[in-house]
Parts: sequence; structure tokens; C-alpha cells
Amino acid sequence: MKIFSFGKKEHLKKRDSIQSLFTKSHSLFLFPIKIQWVITEAENNEAPIQILVTASKRRIKKAYQRNKIKRLLRESYRKNKYIIHDSFCIPNKHLIIAISYIGENIPQYNEIEPKIIILLQRLIKKYNNIDHK
Repeated sequence: MKIFSFGKKEHLKKRDSIQSLFTKSHSLFLFPIKIQWVITEAENNEAPIQILVTASKRRIKKAYQRNKIKRLLRESYRKNKYIIHDSFCIPNKHLIIAISYIGENIPQYNEIEPKIIILLQRLIKKYNNIDHK
């Protein structure tokens, strides 16, 4: 796996995984970003960490603005994912993460990246405090 890539296997696409993410997840929040995450059983040929990026249609009306926000979130995760990949290592488990933009304004990259870094660090702390069976 390349450190700074964000390939297809890392994108969360399965409907069942997305539903379990939003029903059984833990969450972290740092305005305007919310991270929800859950640890599930790994299936064969899946990446150890999968990501879903969302921006609310209710708050951001224009599609091109939502797409820009999602690109910013994906890029900031891609550049800083080493933070979480280094500490997540449970065999036969995989981590599913949803990164949601909650704000109403279009942010700049330099506003988003530090918050993603802080949230990933908080995620590691929470992850280490959970009993892994």
C-alpha cells in the first residue's frame, strides 16, 4: 500500500457497511467536521480502513460546492492517513470511517487540514481505549 494514495479499495461503497456505520458507530466532532467510526469483521480482499466522505445537501445547496468540500476532505485525509494507519493493526478486523462536513460555508484547505489531523489523533485515542476482542 502506498502511503499517500487513496485507492478504490479504501472507498466505502457497501450498503450494509454504510448502514452499520450510521447505526452502531462512535463519533467525534470538531466544527465543521464530524467523524463517525465503527470496527467490523474484515471480509477477504478489503482494505483495513475504509472511508466515506459526505457533505450535507441540506446545508450546501449547490452540487459543485458539495463536490469541492468532499475533494478537500478526501485530500486532507489522504495526506494525513498515516496517522491512523500506523496505529490500527487488528487481524480480521477493519475500521470504517465516515467524514461528514456539517458547516454551511465553503472552507479553505488550510482550515480543514488541521481539524482532520486533530480528529484523527482523537480517533486513535478513543480507539486505543476500546476493548478489542
